[in-house]
Amino acid sequence: MAASVTGKAAMPTPGSSRAPKTFDGNEEDIAEFLEQFENCAEDCQLPDGDKVKFLCRYLGHQQKDIFKAFKGYDTGDWAVFLAAIKEEFEGAFTEKRFTRQSIIQFVRTHSAKQITSDVDLRTYHREFQAIARYLVKESIISEDERSQYFWFGLHTVTCQAIEQRLAVTHPLHDRTKPYNHADVLTAGKYVFNIHTFYNNPPVGVELDIKIQGKFAEVGIYDSGAELVCISEMAAKELGLPFSCDLQLNMRDANGGERTTFGIIENLQLVIGGVSIYVHAWIIRNAPYRLLLGRPFQI
Repeated sequence: MAASVTGKAAMPTPGSSRAPKTFDGNEEDIAEFLEQFENCAEDCQLPDGDKVKFLCRYLGHQQKDIFKAFKGYDTGDWAVFLAAIKEEFEGAFTEKRFTRQSIIQFVRTHSAKQITSDVDLRTYHREFQAIARYLVKESIISEDERSQYFWFGLHTVTCQAIEQRLAVTHPLHDRTKPYNHADVLTAGKYVFNIHTFYNNPPVGVELDIKIQGKFAEVGIYDSGAELVCISEMAAKELGLPFSCDLQLNMRDANGGERTTFGIIENLQLVIGGVSIYVHAWIIRNAPYRLLLGRPFQI
């Protein structure tokens, strides 16, 4: 199985759909902000040594100056820094109280979002459980109701795909009753497994792609390449905004090395009707327009 880009290069751009919501200093939001950041860091396998500086990327301008004064910032010690944040916002870390309306609103919001990967599904499950566990513990909702809410928080297209799998794994299930939420999660992870063989085409295969949903291009798949890359010429022809602040050395399938010129963060690629977002690294004098390396698989 090909490795995927992790760590700093995998972290989402501030303000993007996958990034933690920018923290502007409201004490009521700090616990959720930290949870979102740590979930994101876990998915991207960001080392603790990088968390302090990266957390500050998701802060409002005024908050950055405040957080830089916290103990642990200068040394990059995540445990000390996190403890300092919790001490500063002490009142925010008591157990949050949810109501039935909390889960109804959550389900209503998330049912409009179509899931395209097991990463999306796990994120939904974590956020759902943060509310549902409390409501079950306090006997506000039953276990059956938890399963019902979990199902109805999924997009109808997502439900259809998962139910096809459940029909195989649970053929005797009474369809007048909800599937258990744990069984739905298991089936969903199978259906949306990002490492499914057809998400990993053989090296050299050319794929029709729309960049940003509108620019038709042909991407060359190369599992030996460590990054998704676009030629400088293609990036400029398509008018894609990019930054030259971050550069990396990359290795191609032939063992050669190149230095990237810049990066396009969260570039949308639409392939076969499925939309994914990747960090695309810009290469000067590239022998291709678009190269789909390992991050294309995640």
